[in-house]
Amino acid sequence: MLEKIILLVILYMSVLFYDGAELIRNKQIRTVYGIAMVPVLYHSVIYVFDLPWPTLYTFVDFIFHEPGQQIVKSLEVDFIMFLVTIRGMG
Repeated sequence: MLEKIILLVILYMSVLFYDGAELIRNKQIRTVYGIAMVPVLYHSVIYVFDLPWPTLYTFVDFIFHEPGQQIVKSLEVDFIMFLVTIRGMG
C-alpha cells in the first residue's frame, strides 16, 4: 500500500509541476482542473485500498435491483389460488 501511495504522490507532483504555472495564472482553468481531478482522486482511493473496481453491471444493479424486485413480487401469483379461480370461471 505504501508503494502505491508513493507512486501516486510522484504522479500527482509531476502533473502539478507541469501544469502549476498555468493553474496559478488562470482561475477558470483551475476550476476545470479541480473538477477533472475528482474522478482521478476517487479511482486513486480505489487503487490504494484494493477495493473492487466499479463496473457498468454494478451501476445498473444498484439502480434497477430494487424496482425489479418490486415488479417480480407484484407479478407473483399463488398457483393454488390461480387454479381455483380458473376452475370457478369454467
